[in-house]
Amino acid sequence: AVGAAIGAAAGNAALGAEEGMVVVHRHTMDNVGCHTVEVSAHGTIPQLRIDDLKLSPDLIWLDVEGYEINILAGAQETIKRMNPVVVCERATTRIEQLLVTMGLKNVGGSVADSIFMKKS
Repeated sequence: AVGAAIGAAAGNAALGAEEGMVVVHRHTMDNVGCHTVEVSAHGTIPQLRIDDLKLSPDLIWLDVEGYEINILAGAQETIKRMNPVVVCERATTRIEQLLVTMGLKNVGGSVADSIFMKKS
C-alpha cells in the first residue's frame, strides 16, 4: 500500500500532484491520523509524484485525510499503465470522476473505503 509519506532515497517524502515542498500540520498529538499536508514554499518535506517513482503497483491504498485527490493526480500515468486496484477512504465524487477518466470504476467498498478497479 502507498501512504501519504514514504521513505525516499534522501529521507522521508510526501506524495502529491507535483514535486515541491510541503509542511505537515499536526492538529493533535493524540491522533496522528488527523495530521494534514499543505504545499508550501516554506515546507521542509519534499513532495514527489507516484509517476516519477516508476513503480509497478498492484494496489494503491490511500487514507490520507483528504489529500487523496492530490496523490491520485500525481499517479495518473502509473494508474493508466498498471491498472492497480485503488482504495480510498471516503472517496468523494471528484475522486471517483478522476479515477473513471483513468479507466477505473467503483466496485464497492468496505466500511469507509471505496474500491476502484479497471473497467471490464
